[in-house]
Amino acid sequence: MDKTNTQAIIIDLQEKALSAIPKQGRLRSDIKKLIKAMNILNIPITMTTHTAADDGEPPECISKLVGSAPIDKNTFSCVKSKDILQKITDTNHKNVILCGIESHICVYRSAKDLKACGFSPVVVSDCIASRRKSDHKAAMRLFAESKIPTPTLEMLVFLLLEGTFCPEFKELMKILRT
Repeated sequence: MDKTNTQAIIIDLQEKALSAIPKQGRLRSDIKKLIKAMNILNIPITMTTHTAADDGEPPECISKLVGSAPIDKNTFSCVKSKDILQKITDTNHKNVILCGIESHICVYRSAKDLKACGFSPVVVSDCIASRRKSDHKAAMRLFAESKIPTPTLEMLVFLLLEGTFCPEFKELMKILRT
């Protein structure tokens, strides 16, 4: 996976919605690692919120790592939001790493629509979640049926590196091992 042709989208990681997610501490931790890895690799990050007026803002620790304000949407798919689609199109990077909540709604719809628009979505399997386990499992099944890759965070980092000779390797290993 060519890191110079890759961008990331953090989907709807908002406090109110997070409070309903089982094992949310692990999800937050993994997404923070993902953001740190994207920053080290100079991969552009877009963060979204879903009706922030109702569901609140992203956790402060996530917002600080991203370094830019989220783009609010009222659609399930990021692609259906004109502002978000414009931002991801403007980067001109075809590989789109996705993480966030919920797996079976906004993450799935965004991945499906990105693929239909000619992008190559990649969903980080340990950086997505749903309130109910059955919904998450259904989403994972649909990603597989749609031929949308779902690597783990660690696997993704190794897909973005050529080898241990890469200047970012040691710094990324520190993040993955914490």
